[in-house]
Amino acid sequence: MARDNWISDAANKYGTHLQEKRSQQEMQRRAEERERERRERLSAERETEGGKLWAELQYILKGNVKQFNESYGDDVMRTEARADGPFKVKLGEPGGVEKIAALTYAPDVATLTWEIFGSNSGSLTVGLLLGERELQFMSGTAYVTTEAIAQQIIEALVP
Repeated sequence: MARDNWISDAANKYGTHLQEKRSQQEMQRRAEERERERRERLSAERETEGGKLWAELQYILKGNVKQFNESYGDDVMRTEARADGPFKVKLGEPGGVEKIAALTYAPDVATLTWEIFGSNSGSLTVGLLLGERELQFMSGTAYVTTEAIAQQIIEALVP
């Protein structure tokens, strides 16, 4: 009889173990599902919000170019936007040597890239990072506003 009790106890212990294990696996599965849903939502938000930031950056650059030309007194800085190409900011006399900042945004990877052509050329790539309530461009570990990027681009063009 005592032998039957320990076997019964062992079987019950194993049953309890399996229930706990299944419960943990179910909790793990639910957590993974929530994480997958969160990543999918963020991916969609990045694409949408990234496009908004890209449009905002172009708008700010156009305003900065207008203000630069007004301050300088002549139209020496221009923007050029094509649907199938990069957004460009050019500095120089029309028909003369120009410095060009060429910006592109890749929505599929939520990445902004720009290159400066001419003297002191360089490039930078920034991705998007979800903050508490908004997406911002991120460079390294620093959050970068569209205003700061626009300023950096204009300053890179000016000798």
